[in-house]
Amino acid sequence: MKNSPDRNLQFMMKAFRWYYGRYSERIDAPSSLENREFGFTFFRGKGMIRHVSFRDAEEFRKYLVEKVPQHAFYSSAYYRFPSAETMDEKEWLGADLIFDIDVDHIDTPCKVYHDSWLCPKCGASGRGAVSACPHCGNENIKRKTWVCNTCLSVARDEVIKLIDFLLNDFGFSQDELYVTFSGHRGFHVHVESEAVRGMDQDLRREISDYVRGVGLVPEAFTVQAGPRVFKVSVDPEMPGWHGRIARYLLFWLLAADEA
Repeated sequence: MKNSPDRNLQFMMKAFRWYYGRYSERIDAPSSLENREFGFTFFRGKGMIRHVSFRDAEEFRKYLVEKVPQHAFYSSAYYRFPSAETMDEKEWLGADLIFDIDVDHIDTPCKVYHDSWLCPKCGASGRGAVSACPHCGNENIKRKTWVCNTCLSVARDEVIKLIDFLLNDFGFSQDELYVTFSGHRGFHVHVESEAVRGMDQDLRREISDYVRGVGLVPEAFTVQAGPRVFKVSVDPEMPGWHGRIARYLLFWLLAADEA
């Protein structure tokens, strides 16, 4: 007998119910759970059920076991009344700082093997990742993408770099950092700290720009020692980008010397 969509759905619901019942204690509840809004989608439902809140982790896990949601979401923001239906009524208290490491935005060498594109305007096609058709410049191209182990390894390396910034340049502790798999294409790095909760968008953008090196001026790290000769004026022991550049140059010179 062929499996019908309804039989498949029943199987999935049964599997989820079994998992929630057996492993609910292993499901991590977010910090300050009582101040977060939750949302859920269900196997037989349409759309998302929002404005749900819980008093504690036990109530949250009980909900999973009894309701058996297909997907569960929680807000990065904190509210005084998270179950209220409007933002004004919720009363915003702050938010986590979250970084999205998405492999779609990283130029990995493997994309030429598993990604492809098609331009509906001129009919051109090719492999790899492109932002626009290289033949006619059309940006509305059709893409087929895939995420392989190499993609995830590259994304993981970017997460490690980011964590190094957060720990050593910004002084966050490991207990304040939380890394999750995004579900398909990369990772989310959460900073759950009192120091960031009240930050506005401008401050959050400043942190992002710093990590990405936006606005770095090469002249700030060099001193002209003669015509067309520049001396690097950084110390590996210095904090911030000065020290990072010095350590990278030192590593590069040592590697070149060994080669």
